[in-house]
Amino acid sequence: MTDTGGRAKSKRDEVDWDAIKARFLPMDTLPNDLIASRTEGERALAAFNRALEQSKTGNSDVAMIVLGKLTSRWPTFLAASTLYGVLLAEAKRYAEAEQRFEQVLLQAPDSEDARTIEYCRMAVREERIREEARDRSRKIKEQKLMPVRARMARSGILQKAADDTGAGRTQMASRREQENVLKMGDDDTRMTSHERRPFTRAIRVLAISVIAVAILFLVFYFAIRPSILAGEQRRQRLEWLEHQLSSEEFKESTAREILEQYRRAFSLDDVLQPLPKK
Repeated sequence: MTDTGGRAKSKRDEVDWDAIKARFLPMDTLPNDLIASRTEGERALAAFNRALEQSKTGNSDVAMIVLGKLTSRWPTFLAASTLYGVLLAEAKRYAEAEQRFEQVLLQAPDSEDARTIEYCRMAVREERIREEARDRSRKIKEQKLMPVRARMARSGILQKAADDTGAGRTQMASRREQENVLKMGDDDTRMTSHERRPFTRAIRVLAISVIAVAILFLVFYFAIRPSILAGEQRRQRLEWLEHQLSSEEFKESTAREILEQYRRAFSLDDVLQPLPKK
């Protein structure tokens, strides 16, 4: 694999992953830092070359399965990890590809292919960010359109129609169907309003009754009750005077003494006092 010697392209450009795959060449020997027995090494080497050939002949799915097993068994197999990342990026699995390239750079930051791997990492990172932004924008639009579609579906403006596959798709109803549905909706609204009329009338009667009771209570408490209390107080005073005048002590008491006793018995005009005992 040779060095591209460049930076990640702008979002207007597209990465030519086929050209990057073409830089991978079949291997005759395994890297020295790859720890494996002779038999395992031969199998790993044959598996990598077979995956490389499959990736260049349009069988990337098969190649990714083989490379996934290789990198799982030998994580330090940098050529296999890098090719696996390229195939993931080609399959638009950008997040997995970015993670794969980052692992390769962490294991061999000073390798001769480090600049190319960094170029691939930056390219898939930009694609991942753009894909996430598109997904967020699509979700926001779907959330905004969901209430409108729900109302249109409930009103019958949107209807299901069978497509060529027979699975069914959503399409606009005809003009006549829309008018019929809207007319039915108006009829339903009138019926609902007619059905709710007795209930509304009952609520109004109940509210008027509550208001009337409240007004009567306020009139009684602030207008009638004080008059009743004042009359009761006057009655108690007259009864007291009658009791004093009819008692035997009145013959021996003076008017001044009776007045003083009256004042002591009814010192506060706004408080009802109990009748004095005989």
